[in-house]
Amino acid sequence: MWNTNLKRFQQEKLIKKQKIDLEKSYSSLLETSETIKLANSTKDKFFSIIAHDLRSPFNSILGFADLIKTDLSEGRSENLSQYIEFIELSAKKTIQLLENLLLWASSQTGKLQFSPSTFDIAKVIQNVVQLVYGSAEKKDISIQIVNLHTLYVHLDEAMIQTILRNLVSNSIKYTKVKGQVKIEMQSDGQDLVLKISDNGIGIRPSIRESLFRIDRSISTEGTNGESGTGLGLILVKEFLHLHKAKWEIQSEVDKGTQFLLNFPQCVRDQVTEKD
Repeated sequence: MWNTNLKRFQQEKLIKKQKIDLEKSYSSLLETSETIKLANSTKDKFFSIIAHDLRSPFNSILGFADLIKTDLSEGRSENLSQYIEFIELSAKKTIQLLENLLLWASSQTGKLQFSPSTFDIAKVIQNVVQLVYGSAEKKDISIQIVNLHTLYVHLDEAMIQTILRNLVSNSIKYTKVKGQVKIEMQSDGQDLVLKISDNGIGIRPSIRESLFRIDRSISTEGTNGESGTGLGLILVKEFLHLHKAKWEIQSEVDKGTQFLLNFPQCVRDQVTEKD
């Protein structure tokens, strides 16, 4: 009887161990499957951008260049400035897309370095506004900066500029003609809070979470037919994560959207370290 109970106990112990091992193997397989799925989504997104989103602006530039050549050969000049303006705008959008693409590729391969330094956030905000001014002007959208003042922060300057450029560009894209985009900075002496808001078309709740996922990324046409890849917001999420920043989206369809960003413990009295 004792030997029988011992044998049964050993068998149950073995079965329990095998069950645990099987559960671990299954969990590992699921994790591997998700990794492969994400890698395939990333690859598909990359080729989609190259095949379509990079080709389109170049086709547009070549088309307007042909129109300029035709008009010049026929002695017409009344539309030249308009054609040049379209070429310039397409070139700027292509450069922004290439920058996002290169940053994203670097982040995927682990080559992107997180390099915080101390800088004046007000200058970065002003620089971003200058970069997107042409897109806003084309739609007669006003950009308002609230509470702009010198404020030193210790963050990755290039990443912060990319975050702001993508969010402000997005606001312009989804705001109607004669609308408004607002950038507001706040600080309690320790944290930096940035708000980017607009009175545009808003974001439907059903797609809000998908905006920041590479395997579900959605690109919707802007109010003036602007195209996009959805890559900018994915970069924004990655860069905010590297800064351990908190972020929140408040949006109402047909009324507008606000991105609220909180960067903790980053404010400095002045530049105190050699960067």
